[in-house]
Amino acid sequence: MQCLQSHQAEQIWQTYQLSKSTPKESSNCREEYVITSAGSPLVDNGELGGGCGGVSGDAGVVQPQRSTGGVSGYAGVVQLQRSTGGVSAYAGVVRPQRSTGGVSAFAGVVQPQRSTGGVSAFAGVVQPQRSTGGVSAYAGVVRPQRSTGGVSAYAGVLQPQGSTGGVSGDAGMVQPQRSTGGVSGDAGVVQLQRSTGGVSAYAGVVRPQRSTGGVSAFAGVVQPQRSTGGVSAFVGVVQPQRSTGGVSAYAGVVRPQRSTGGVSAYAGVLQPQGSTGGVSGDAGMVQPQRSTGGVSGDAGVVQPQRSTGGVSAYAGVVQPQRSTGGVSAYAGVVQPQRSTVEECGVHTMQKTVGSMQECVENVFYFFIYLRSCT
Repeated sequence: MQCLQSHQAEQIWQTYQLSKSTPKESSNCREEYVITSAGSPLVDNGELGGGCGGVSGDAGVVQPQRSTGGVSGYAGVVQLQRSTGGVSAYAGVVRPQRSTGGVSAFAGVVQPQRSTGGVSAFAGVVQPQRSTGGVSAYAGVVRPQRSTGGVSAYAGVLQPQGSTGGVSGDAGMVQPQRSTGGVSGDAGVVQLQRSTGGVSAYAGVVRPQRSTGGVSAFAGVVQPQRSTGGVSAFVGVVQPQRSTGGVSAYAGVVRPQRSTGGVSAYAGVLQPQGSTGGVSGDAGMVQPQRSTGGVSGDAGVVQPQRSTGGVSAYAGVVQPQRSTGGVSAYAGVVQPQRSTVEECGVHTMQKTVGSMQECVENVFYFFIYLRSCT
């Protein structure tokens, strides 16, 4: 790996500037570039493009961004990017990409991709793909696929398949099945089932069920349920519930709830709540809230907020925000933002030239190129 000092990196950038094709200039446009760094040994080689002139250049693990011509400079943990016909080369941990006819080459841990007739070659851990008549060859751990007349070749751990009256015979750990009024008795690790008025008793690890007015009693790890006016009592790890005016009392780890004017009392780790003018008082780690023009001040780990023109100041770890023309001040690890920028407002590009990694401090350098038109 080539190790460079900051001044050497700047020289390489200037050389790259001279060699690249210069965009059309006008008297009211200004160009500049910035060298930034993040304390991560991960190095990305290649251009990272995001949608309509957007840039997601991160050295962290999770940095999701949904933008149109926006700029995202993160050093956090999650770096999600949605692009159309773009290419993403990541070396981080969690970087899902949604592209149309694009190509994704990942070396991280979580790299889901939704494509139409595309091809995905993953080496990570979680690589779900939804394709129509496509082919998936995975070597990772989690690889769900929804296909119509497609072919699935798995060698990993998670291989969910969605079929109607079909057969799912896998050698992995995850074999979800969708049935209507059926019964699923599995001894594997992940056995997802969607039923109407049915009952599921599992002994595995991941067993989400969607029922209407039904009852679920799980002893596993992941037991999400969607009910209307029902009650859920879980002892597992993941127990998300969506209810209307209901009450949820959980002792597990992951317990998201979406309610309208309801009350949530959690003692676990993950307690997201989506309310309109409601109250979210949690002592756990995950307390996302959806508000309009509100303010969310949390000290937990995951505090995503969706606001319009609001302000979010977080000190936690995961603080995604979706705003339009808003302001985000984060001190955590995950700070996704959705912004809308005029097409001529900011044209951004990010380029990692070579393998620029400072030898002593182990700092990852990357460039942000800006072209602003007034």
